[in-house]
Amino acid sequence: MWQNADPDLPLLQEAQDADDAMRRRGPQLPLVGRVVVAAGCPTGIVTRYRATPHYAARYTHHVDFATVKSVLAAFEREGVRYAIFGAAALNLHGLARFTEDLDVFLEPMADNIARLRRALASVFDDPSIEQITAEDLLGEYPAVQYVPPDGTFHLDLLTRLGQAFAFGDLEVVRTPFEDLTVSVVSPRTLYRMKRDTVRLKDKADAQLLKERFHLEDP
Repeated sequence: MWQNADPDLPLLQEAQDADDAMRRRGPQLPLVGRVVVAAGCPTGIVTRYRATPHYAARYTHHVDFATVKSVLAAFEREGVRYAIFGAAALNLHGLARFTEDLDVFLEPMADNIARLRRALASVFDDPSIEQITAEDLLGEYPAVQYVPPDGTFHLDLLTRLGQAFAFGDLEVVRTPFEDLTVSVVSPRTLYRMKRDTVRLKDKADAQLLKERFHLEDP
């Protein structure tokens, strides 16, 4: 499921090539935040930042399918109120896409962030998970990037995306994922999140969503 899109789609391939070139030049967006666990130590890394609708990250590894499933199973087990978006959501809606992270919107409630920490702690033996706090996610830094100790996977956790999207703005559907049922933003919401961004790949994704699900602009 977590794979490259059909190479016969020229629009997407062109967008992917352009986006890869941007990544090689380095970060294109200022992420205002702070690293609270130093890189190179045996724990993970938690970075807080102010997310914008054009948020983008640089990746160096492929997502591990088993890890994604373990994290989502833990979310379900602990009752985390969440919604998957980004490339993982495209995969879950049947549009195969290479991805190297898991993007998750969270309901901005303190008890929900506590459930999130418990879920992550059940998957990763990492004390830095305690650095993911409601104070940040409900405050000045509404987005946290968590990189587990092995450094081969990361989660982007958001309670809002600039002024454009908050958890309450999302249309969320329950979708089968092997033996799980997970929460993911609807194709219409994903289209809205991607259509007005600056990245060519997002624009290509939006076009594919529009065609596959017969979506119309308001």
